[in-house]
Amino acid sequence: MCICFLRLRAQARVKECIATSVPRASRQGKPKLLDRVRDAIRFKHYSLRTEQVYVDWIKRFILFHGKRHPEKMGAEEVRAFLSDLAANQNVAASTQNQALSALLSLYREVLKQDCPGYGCAESETDIAGERRGRRGCGRGPHGW
Repeated sequence: MCICFLRLRAQARVKECIATSVPRASRQGKPKLLDRVRDAIRFKHYSLRTEQVYVDWIKRFILFHGKRHPEKMGAEEVRAFLSDLAANQNVAASTQNQALSALLSLYREVLKQDCPGYGCAESETDIAGERRGRRGCGRGPHGW
């Protein structure tokens, strides 16, 4: 292959990467919700795959509730979505936890609000009802 052709292909890939990383603005001039989610995830240096999965869960959450904006929804809608995953879509508890993490990230990092009913104390209990261990506290199962 010609070296010029290879350079053109490389330049096209760079332009494509730049085009996908530039946030699109909505009519009011602010970035769209999912672009804000991507920016928040990139700011925390999460992996690209985590970004893709979190955005996908957030899209599914919005579509599940008839394209309502997450600012107008709360804990009841989150519970309904997670319950539907378990009851109708037969997903595993770890998959529900992944969806919950994406939604908590949306509410805490992007919308800057706590999702009522999912505070720090409750986040130590996963969807399956099992208590998670506390990392780094230095205590055994008996509190010593």
